[in-house]
Amino acid sequence: MAVMNKEIFSRFSLPLIISLVWLFSGCVDSIHRKPDKSKSSMITAVTDREFQLRIGEKARFESERMEILFAAVTEDSRCPEGAVCVWEGQAVISIEISRIGRPVFPASLINRKGYPDQARTGFDSYQVELIRIDPYPVKDKKIENSEYIAALIVSRL
Repeated sequence: MAVMNKEIFSRFSLPLIISLVWLFSGCVDSIHRKPDKSKSSMITAVTDREFQLRIGEKARFESERMEILFAAVTEDSRCPEGAVCVWEGQAVISIEISRIGRPVFPASLINRKGYPDQARTGFDSYQVELIRIDPYPVKDKKIENSEYIAALIVSRL
């Protein structure tokens, strides 16, 4: 029985140690970054052209009578430059889409290599796509809410 327990321990100890090192190495930063309402502003954007928003900013599409709010970064687990990680990670943002006369439509967009469909959402006859989220993390450097910039594009379906 003691031999069996030793074998089980040695079989599972390496994966356990790797998992703990990964967890505490800074590769995971699941956070809820909320907008600073005191810095809220509005930009004018047009469909089929990339635009950029900071957390708490809105883009207004005049001819579509639509607005998009970059509400928060809800996860940023992208592997920081200078770190060794088990996976590349992802960044997740929360947006709110609104049109006159329609309820607000909340959505999450995920920026992850190899999964482009997770970076898109549909609303009415439009598609909203997250092109990228900047800045890219660097080991031992915290990204402040005010530094995040989401590059998005809205297209008519």
